[in-house]
Amino acid sequence: MFDFTNESGCNSCFYSSFVFISNVLVALYYGYYLYAALFFALIISSAFHHLYYTKLTNAIDKLIIYCIVFYGGYLFYNKLKEYSGDFKNSITIKEYILSFFIIFTFLFTIFLYHYGYLYRCLCFSDDKIHSNLFHSFMHCVSSFGHCCIAIL
Repeated sequence: MFDFTNESGCNSCFYSSFVFISNVLVALYYGYYLYAALFFALIISSAFHHLYYTKLTNAIDKLIIYCIVFYGGYLFYNKLKEYSGDFKNSITIKEYILSFFIIFTFLFTIFLYHYGYLYRCLCFSDDKIHSNLFHSFMHCVSSFGHCCIAIL
């Protein structure tokens, strides 16, 4: 039940769960308190899930992930709508670059997870060390994308 270690002696997914602290801090800085709360919940759910790997921890973790994805998408959509609403708020190079990174990290996260699931590689490799490292990388990529949403 308690899966704190893997073949290499540590579970990188447990440790990479704490990368979402950056999202809590960035969201708080920009005044997105619900976003910060969701990421705080994700830190807890992800850490517990990567310690215990039960159906319950998996379900709770996925629920919080979906809440973050939908709320992040909602924020991104509203920010883009705000920039395109009238000519005095024209989009700048900064917004183009951040929007590119947001879309890229979203699609790359989907690729890492779903392509890996379909072909039993990346995050779903049979090699537990390999799959954990890709999953940890996915934590970092998605964290960066959501930081970009808050900054946009």
